[in-house]
Amino acid sequence: MNNKKQIDEGLRIISLMDGKLILAEKLRETITSGELLAVLKRAGITEGILPGCFPLLGRTDIVQIPVARAFYRDEPPVFNVAFGLEAFESQILEDILAGRPFDTFEEKFSVKRNTVLLSVQKPFTKILKYPDGHIEKKCNLNLKNYDIFCGKNTSVYQNSIVALIDGSAHRTKDGKVHVYPVLTVKGMGEIHGKVDEEIAFKVTGDIHSNSYLESPSNVFVLGAIRSSFVKAAGNIQALEGIDNTKEIESSRIISKGKVITVYIRNYRVHAKDRVLVSEGIHNSLVIAHDEVWANFIESSEIRCQKGIITNHIRGKSRIFLGPSYIKEDDVDSFRHQIQLSEKKLKSQEFEIKEIKDRLEKEKQTLMGYFMRLKDAGKTRVMLDSSIIRLFNSLKLTFEQYEESVKKYERLFAEYLAYKSYLINCQRAIKNTAPPFVKVMGRIEPGVIIATPAHVVKVSKPLDHVLIFIDPITGRLRFTNDFKMLSNISEKSFNKMSNYVQQTVENA
Repeated sequence: MNNKKQIDEGLRIISLMDGKLILAEKLRETITSGELLAVLKRAGITEGILPGCFPLLGRTDIVQIPVARAFYRDEPPVFNVAFGLEAFESQILEDILAGRPFDTFEEKFSVKRNTVLLSVQKPFTKILKYPDGHIEKKCNLNLKNYDIFCGKNTSVYQNSIVALIDGSAHRTKDGKVHVYPVLTVKGMGEIHGKVDEEIAFKVTGDIHSNSYLESPSNVFVLGAIRSSFVKAAGNIQALEGIDNTKEIESSRIISKGKVITVYIRNYRVHAKDRVLVSEGIHNSLVIAHDEVWANFIESSEIRCQKGIITNHIRGKSRIFLGPSYIKEDDVDSFRHQIQLSEKKLKSQEFEIKEIKDRLEKEKQTLMGYFMRLKDAGKTRVMLDSSIIRLFNSLKLTFEQYEESVKKYERLFAEYLAYKSYLINCQRAIKNTAPPFVKVMGRIEPGVIIATPAHVVKVSKPLDHVLIFIDPITGRLRFTNDFKMLSNISEKSFNKMSNYVQQTVENA
């Protein structure tokens, strides 16, 4: 990347030090922060923007202003995952669009004792991030603290995380992997009362109305979930559907993983990962922190952070796109972990200081007693019982000091690992590709699609359409070219089909 200049709307963008430093040169006296940000976005400058540059825009005595710089960042490790559905996603999407029912995915999450669950593909690394997003790897970090990714019944072995028991595995958004034993039951109903145990569940029949089931792992139901409250820290699959025909208000499906089923009817569903529905979503509220894949969506409200892929949307459904409509608590969780780590570090610092002071005091006591014996003309001073006692006490305190320092090093490595993962989580949210709706078949009139900056209501049928958020303006864009999703740019917006744009109206 060579030093270069780019002129745009009263500003000249100057790249220095091979792109590591970006200056903005004012070509007129008044430049607003909004104008600067727009120019930077068009120039592809999205990282390392300096907050202190904005107050300088109003200064008439300053012409060139540093606006962005390269910065170092610690990257968390990347793992190979040996369980779950990642290897089968393309087949799952194909089945959904074809309307083919799922088989149970229980075996995909079933693991044996000593099985490798996660293996390190890339260790903790330090990178240099340029303002234009270019990444230059600097070095691998000397961090081996993979314990922070160990959940229940898992352990670190070399550079892998392994299962300690036979059971059902799942991975949470904070990167931890857990394994729980599986309890198999024939069915579940109100008569059984609440079930809240440290196990994964396999239900061979239905979960009947008014049941309450909460699991720290996966829940696999070979029948249907009917008008019940089901919450899982892992994935939830209901082979024969999720149905609240009795319209019981407390009926909820809450999953920190995926929700997988044949249909969802009259239900409130909240998933931290994808929602996968081989038939349709009817008259339901579905909230997904990832994507929603469904054969069709009818008379439902979908709140989705990343995207929707479906054949049909009909019945005056409402689609809300983007993270603004979804509360993301993973960042808060990491911040909490970092705060706990900081408290542990502070406590350990006090402990080290206390031991160090005691060590110094014992050393002075030993030396003072030694000098008194020497001044008194004592022979064979080192065999004196008090000298031996004081020396042993000093030796023990020094060992405590060394152990306390080692503990501090372990806590500090844990703190750095959590901080690295927090940064990665924040970056993942910030750098998520623009949310989209991909409809292979038709969107019916009356469907509302909303972002915080733009709301549209479909007034005519739309066939084979891609809808996504303009990353610069935040407004919705419509096209028939599905390839545009993989290469979104301002230039491509101008190539969109005019007839598609004419079929929407401001709501």
